[in-house]
Parts: sequence; structure tokens; C-alpha cells
Amino acid sequence: MLKLCRRLVGVVVNFLDLLTRPQPIQRSEQERKLFAQEVKRLRVYDYRGCPTSLKLRQALYRLNVGIQYCDIRKCQIYQDDLLSQFGRLHAPCLRIEHNDSVQWLDDPAQIIQYLSQRFDPVARQDALA
Repeated sequence: MLKLCRRLVGVVVNFLDLLTRPQPIQRSEQERKLFAQEVKRLRVYDYRGCPTSLKLRQALYRLNVGIQYCDIRKCQIYQDDLLSQFGRLHAPCLRIEHNDSVQWLDDPAQIIQYLSQRFDPVARQDALA
């Protein structure tokens, strides 16, 4: 019964995601190339239908930068990554690879703020002002 409720919530969340998607930021080829190196260092660990991830998925769609999406329900390797980091499956999470280290963000608001500061032209202008 619990699985059925979770699936139903997932279907509703996915439907809401489709209905409420924002317009993606239009990016030039030059912008895409500029962001390519930074985007390679990022991975979003999540699963479709996660209610706490709705705002994050909308932000990712709006930012239009092609960050790798790791579905933790479909791939054991992604599950193992999260289990080794947090001791439980936890979504959404952002994995940020630095030179020799890895940083994790596991709060959707922090993830959105981090990504907006790097990839949203309006947020970057506000930060410079």
C-alpha cells in the first residue's frame, strides 16, 4: 500500500513538473562552451517523482546547462555513492568535484543557490553589484 501511495505521489509530482516548467535560459554556443568544464564537475543525484526535488528540477530546466542527472532508483552505482557519503539514500544531492576532493550539497535550496550563482546571468549580475 505504501509503495502504491509513493508511486501515485511520483506520478502527480512528474505531472506538476511538466505543467509548471519555466522557460529555459537561451544560451549561445559560446556560453555553452564556457560552462562545459564546470558542468563536467557536477552531478545531480535524484529520482523522478521525488517531491522535494520539484523546485530543483525546474531550476535545472530553466538554467539549461546540461548537468549530469544520476537516477538513484535505476542505478546501483549511484545508490552506493550516496550510501557511502550519507549512510542512506538521500535525494536530491549535488556532487561537486574539485581538483582532488568532492563536495556534496544535500539541501535543495542550497543546490539551487549554488547553481544559480554560477549559471544564472541575473544572479551573477546581482552578486557583482
